[in-house]
Amino acid sequence: KSALEVPEEYSGTASGLNNAISRIAGLLGVALLGAVLSSTYFHILKHELKPLNLPAPVIQSISAQSNKLMQIELKTLPQALQSDIRVHMKEAFLQAYRIQLIICSVLAAGGVVTAFFLKKEH
Repeated sequence: KSALEVPEEYSGTASGLNNAISRIAGLLGVALLGAVLSSTYFHILKHELKPLNLPAPVIQSISAQSNKLMQIELKTLPQALQSDIRVHMKEAFLQAYRIQLIICSVLAAGGVVTAFFLKKEH
């Protein structure tokens, strides 16, 4: 018997355990990838905003809202400055999203390689 086979009387328990682990792993994956996206976005945005030489209070306000990603509120700023900041926010988001896609691609490729080596020969 292989490690993946269980006696028939434990098949229900094994199926339930497999389901639970699968769902928990999916939830953790989404949460971790979301945290990575948010963190990456924040660091890229800080770098993107440097050329604008924004006043410290504006930077602090944007930093405090960075978990909102593209929904950061800029209503108190002049319209021209809001437009400039939004351009940098979009660029930061696209860069962070690219990094996210690379991470997901690497994980998917790792899954393919793992599946290839775990494939049971008949």
